[in-house]
Amino acid sequence: MNKILAMMKQHERALALLAVIVLVLLGNGQLAITDPVESNYALTAKEMLAAGDFTSPRIYGNYWYDKPIFFYWELLAAFQIFGTGEFAARFFPAVFSMLNVLETYYFARKLYDRATAFLSAIIFGTTIAFFYLSKAVITDMTFVFFFNAVLIAFYLAYRSGRRWLYLAAFFFSGLTVLTKGPIGFLLPGFILLVFLCVRRRAGEVLHMKWLPGMAVFLAVGGSWYYVMYRLHGMAFIDTFFGVHNFLR
Repeated sequence: MNKILAMMKQHERALALLAVIVLVLLGNGQLAITDPVESNYALTAKEMLAAGDFTSPRIYGNYWYDKPIFFYWELLAAFQIFGTGEFAARFFPAVFSMLNVLETYYFARKLYDRATAFLSAIIFGTTIAFFYLSKAVITDMTFVFFFNAVLIAFYLAYRSGRRWLYLAAFFFSGLTVLTKGPIGFLLPGFILLVFLCVRRRAGEVLHMKWLPGMAVFLAVGGSWYYVMYRLHGMAFIDTFFGVHNFLR
C-alpha cells in the first residue's frame, strides 16, 4: 500500500478525495424523506421558515424543545437557497461530511505525512456509516465535525505548547453544544481529562486559558440558550434540559 501511495502523484490523490466528496452529493434530490427523525427535522425547519422565526424550533404549530438550533439553521439556510426539497434538506449533512473528510486529512497530515493523511481520509470517507450519515437529515455529521475539532484543537495546543489554541477548542465546543446540547461540552471534556491523566499531565488543565476560553464558549454556545430562556422561560429549561438531556 505504501508503494502505491508513493507512486500516486499529489493531484491524483486530490482527485481520489474529490471522488469521495462527489459521492455524498449524488442522488440527494431523489432520496425521499420518510424516516421519522428526518421528517421531524425537516418539518420543524419548514415551519420555522414559514413563521419567519429563526430562533425557536416548532413543529405541528407547537414549540419543540428537543434539539439545539444549529442544525435547524443549516436546514433554514438550505431551504432559502434551494427551496424546501430533499436536496436542500440533505445539502448541509453532505457539506459537513466533506468537511469531516478534509478534517481527517488535515489532522493526520499534522501528525504524520501526506500519504498517511490521504489513506486516513479515504478509509474514513468510504465506510458504510459515513456514506449513510452523509445523506441523512440528522445532526450527526455536524456534531462529529465540531466534536473532532475540539479534540484536534486541544491536542495541537497540548503538543505544540501554543496554548492560545485552547481557545479554538472552547470555540468549537460552543458550536458542539449548539448542535447537540450539553454533551458537546461534557463528553470531549471527559475524554481530554482522561487523556491528561493517562499522560500524567493533569496539571495542564490549569493552563487551558479557562477565563477567556469560557467567555468564548458562553458567547458561542450559550447565547441561543439565553435567548430561548428569555423567550420561553422555565418551559424551555424543564423540557430541554430536564426531559431531553437528563431523563432521556
